Amino acid sequence: KKTFSSKIKLAQSSLLCAVVIIMSFLESFLDFATPVPGIRLGLSNVGIAFSIELLGFIPTICIVIIKAMFAGITRGVTAGVMSFLGGILSFVAMYICIKSSYSPFGYLGVGIMGALCHNSGQFIGAFIIVGDAIIAYSPVLAISALITGCITGISMGILNPRLLSALNKTKMQNIGA
Repeated sequence: KKTFSSKIKLAQSSLLCAVVIIMSFLESFLDFATPVPGIRLGLSNVGIAFSIELLGFIPTICIVIIKAMFAGITRGVTAGVMSFLGGILSFVAMYICIKSSYSPFGYLGVGIMGALCHNSGQFIGAFIIVGDAIIAYSPVLAISALITGCITGISMGILNPRLLSALNKTKMQNIGA
């Protein structure tokens, strides 16, 4: 029974990893939609939040690391490092918000915290690379994180409960079969 359960968890982790990478990749085509260079919606955070809820800490952090490696392979070392730093900080913040026994944040707060921390991680990476010239860009990053975090938070609020419910129904049907 445990082996079957681990195989299902591995399959779910693999599928979510693919979804997160695809969302991130497709987002790279939307760069032209924002007037500010480097700003993205952060749609892969929806998949990361779902993974936190469904799979927990270890599988989700593996997804974050694999996504960063994919960014490094497809867009270069700098993109990989930025994805890693932003992804890790974002993951930790969203994990704490989601797993907190008292969470006044809801999905909107999770989305905003994820975006703020992702931008903070990328800011740290940019600061290391280009120095303090990036400091002037920090208000833009903060404002964009609030906007994109609201979008991803609303998306999480719409999608995640429905997906979790659908998975639970399927699980219950398989148990009853």
